[in-house]
Amino acid sequence: MREFLEYIKKAAVDAIEARKPFSHTFGEVTCEDPLEVTIGQTQVLDFGDLIFYDAVPEYEEGTRLLLLRTQGGQLYIVLGVAV
Repeated sequence: MREFLEYIKKAAVDAIEARKPFSHTFGEVTCEDPLEVTIGQTQVLDFGDLIFYDAVPEYEEGTRLLLLRTQGGQLYIVLGVAV
């Protein structure tokens, strides 16, 4: 019975992780106009992939941003500049 409960717990955790709930990541501004943010070495986000909770600030190239990935990983909320 204990093994069965552990199996159920593991299945539940795996299901949650598979849905990609919110998680944080870092990105770097690689172009100012139009705004582009690069995550890792290959993923480039443009303005349409980003959500700003306030007025869109102007970031300089090389600025490192703290991002919150939304469920499914299609949009990123810009939390601010990472220092």
